[in-house]
Amino acid sequence: MKTERDIDNSLTTGRLPTKIVRVKTCRPVPLFLGYGELNRLVSTFLIAVLGITAPLSGDDGDRASDHPHSPVIVRSRPVIERLPVRVIRPVDVIYNALRETVIADADGQVIFRINSAGDVSVICRDLPGISRIADASSLGLHVLTTEQRAGRIFRVTDNGFQEDVCELPFPPTGLGADRFGNLWTCDSASNSVVRITSDGQRTVITRLPEAARDLVVDEFGALILLESGAVRSVTTAGDSETIGYLPSGSVRLRTDSDGRPVALRHGVQNSAQLCGLTTSAEAIDCVASVPAGTTGFAFDHLGNLILANPELRAVTKVTSQFRIPCPHCGKLVPMVFSADAPVADQPLRRSF
Repeated sequence: MKTERDIDNSLTTGRLPTKIVRVKTCRPVPLFLGYGELNRLVSTFLIAVLGITAPLSGDDGDRASDHPHSPVIVRSRPVIERLPVRVIRPVDVIYNALRETVIADADGQVIFRINSAGDVSVICRDLPGISRIADASSLGLHVLTTEQRAGRIFRVTDNGFQEDVCELPFPPTGLGADRFGNLWTCDSASNSVVRITSDGQRTVITRLPEAARDLVVDEFGALILLESGAVRSVTTAGDSETIGYLPSGSVRLRTDSDGRPVALRHGVQNSAQLCGLTTSAEAIDCVASVPAGTTGFAFDHLGNLILANPELRAVTKVTSQFRIPCPHCGKLVPMVFSADAPVADQPLRRSF
């Protein structure tokens, strides 16, 4: 049985900005917090350690240009919080444009939503076979359910109404939604990419050279993760090309807050890894190590990780990226918690 300490020991953060301002802290930030305690911790930190108070009055635009806004790098571990939702077997998690965290629980047959204020609600329930979820900004949440070698897609409105979009007479792999309300999935039997209109009409876009493991929709069409680790870009017109590589055997594909593909890879020294795209099939770019048993992940708008883990029966958030107000003009400036940040030579009591 994994403990909270196991999660702490298996998490690392990724790259750091090159230009930093070092801030020396007395000890690492406490890791496990309640959902509402994170903002209070950051507020206390800003006042007590960095000395940040309310911005001065005046014209923000003028004052923002006469002093630097370098990222603030704090030598500390990330803040890990267990989101306040009881799950049995979370299989997918997404973060939508409304800054809501949406969680799919297969064994509970339920979809949860956590809004930006931390309030939990149930979007829908009694949906057996939940496999994946995707949010179409124009049409709402879509749920892919699977049974044996077939699937079905449901559309769920904000008031919980479930609409049957279409039946999939093939074993589907992955689910994504583009800005026009079209849904994308892969037929693992024929190795084809399928696009589904809002009224349920299916079109085969192209066929793949091998089986797909997952997909994610981008502005040109979709990115497809193949079993070999190759990532194919497929346009709406059906054009397809390999754009890079992820580790062979990766099982889940997402794009981070900057639009870069990241995949989940299992079986790495009793843990799992999130890996970035490379130009070589042999290279591995480890972005972060995450607990073994992680099945789904997402990034919030700042790039912080949200992890779904059925073994832990938990959904956790790993926060290392913050935005803090400049004390001179109020402009929001990046603040990064990193255990690898250099130690300040002497205590500094400044933020920029």
